[in-house]
Amino acid sequence: MIQLDLSNFFTTDSIIKALTSMPELKSPVMDSIYTEDKRRNHPLPTVSVSDLQQVVKNIAITKRGGEPVPVYEDSFNITHIEPQPFRPSERLNGFDVNNLKLLDDTGVELLVNNKIDRLRRIVRASTEAMAAQSLKGSIAYPMAMDGGFGTYSVDFGTTLSHSTGTAWTDAGITLDSILADLISMEANIQAETHYGSEIKFWAGQDAFMALAKVVQDISNSSISGIIDAKTINVAGFSVQLMNSSYTDLATGSQVKVVDTDKVMAFASDAPFEMVYAVIDDLDSNLTAMPFFVKHVRDPRSSSIEIIAESKPLPVPFTKGICWTTAV
Repeated sequence: MIQLDLSNFFTTDSIIKALTSMPELKSPVMDSIYTEDKRRNHPLPTVSVSDLQQVVKNIAITKRGGEPVPVYEDSFNITHIEPQPFRPSERLNGFDVNNLKLLDDTGVELLVNNKIDRLRRIVRASTEAMAAQSLKGSIAYPMAMDGGFGTYSVDFGTTLSHSTGTAWTDAGITLDSILADLISMEANIQAETHYGSEIKFWAGQDAFMALAKVVQDISNSSISGIIDAKTINVAGFSVQLMNSSYTDLATGSQVKVVDTDKVMAFASDAPFEMVYAVIDDLDSNLTAMPFFVKHVRDPRSSSIEIIAESKPLPVPFTKGICWTTAV
């Protein structure tokens, strides 16, 4: 009986070598908010809420010899969030496996790595979608269940908001008024937290077009704006077009990261976190990592299934986000 052994392509060293040789994946929310330095592996299958959203602020000075000032709050309520996994798989059926016999080790490795690359892209796109949802202070993500979808829900609290004095599409709107809105959104974040040394703005399509129209009408303001590379600069405030979207799995429709009529400000220096919880797989040694992949041989169907797993939890710093409806 001929046995096809793919074990050599799924050792730790082989997987690391394969992943490091693949192109870097890009997506706006992960790259701008949940950046590499804000991603961490978590050694437990659950995340304590008390470890999240810790506000850093100045405290009172302590008299020499006095008691230390506690930075925690006394509470008898212990709440935990249980991250759920993404587990996509690719199957090599009997026909595929039979064809693998015609390849040398280099060819088999290339085919296997192409499968792994597809799985990691799917995991990244799914993580990006969940991260996009988190920017509004909660997650309500589809969970695959028998016969359809359930919902995986996490509530992180309310984000900040700002009410524009005049809609950006109003006939009497001026660039001065829009600048006042941007300043207020920045001030809201800085008033709630000491973060905000660098505030960034994302605008939906209609809001961005409204701002662009005002900027082009140089007669309506005592200040000027510059439009360049999907970004509008107004007195040092950069407003970037955010036109990215993800798929609503329940309806198949596209959901914008930033709704077309809205503007979102966020403090890029705030402690947003992407937490990767422990993988629920003995072959992973129950270790926390951003991405795990293995292969399983199914003798009943004469197939090999390549299974990936990741348990990300995007944790937004809600007081570092401010939304407004601009149009």
